[in-house]
Amino acid sequence: RMGVPAEAIEVVHNGADLARFRPGLRASEGARVRAEAGLADDERVLLFLGSGWARKGLDRTLEAFALLAPDRPSWRLLVVGYEPRLEAWRASAVALGLASRVRFLGGRRDAEACYAAADLYVLPTRYDPFANSTVEALASGLPVVTTATNGGSELVREGVHGAVVPGDADAHRLRAALFEWTRPGRASAAREACRALAEQNGAERMTERSARILEELAS
Repeated sequence: RMGVPAEAIEVVHNGADLARFRPGLRASEGARVRAEAGLADDERVLLFLGSGWARKGLDRTLEAFALLAPDRPSWRLLVVGYEPRLEAWRASAVALGLASRVRFLGGRRDAEACYAAADLYVLPTRYDPFANSTVEALASGLPVVTTATNGGSELVREGVHGAVVPGDADAHRLRAALFEWTRPGRASAAREACRALAEQNGAERMTERSARILEELAS
């Protein structure tokens, strides 16, 4: 778009704090959040986390989860984030028949614990230059189902670290991706690959890459 040759461009993605976001929290912090949400040990968790829920695609998350719910009775949806229209979103979940399947946890400062409580992360955002939650979820060992309009989707290898659907995907298309990744054992089998990918995109490494580029320019 700007007429700059591709070979002159180096992309440095956002990096995750690998010490803060890690799979090892599942038995401690993750268990705490699950207990707060009233989740049983045999219930699986789909996590939606962020602010600006309309842009992030909570509407189609709820619609897709309503389509998925009959086939995945053990799955629950946790919704986390600061949102002024919280009660309207609660009403939407109730209208879709999801009153007992969705937990709204509100705004929290322990995102790492929320990832640790989950099995799969969903973010069907309509636009995000690079949603930090993408790599945070991966660092926590969670596969990610997101949209091509999230710059963070560049990290996700289809079928290995999650799924990438079109930015304008409807609830049925999103449901198909979620159906695949909520199959028994599917998400947990990808945990190590997700963490390994995040370790290649840790905050420290991304900072070092940025510093190297600036040093090269300065010289």
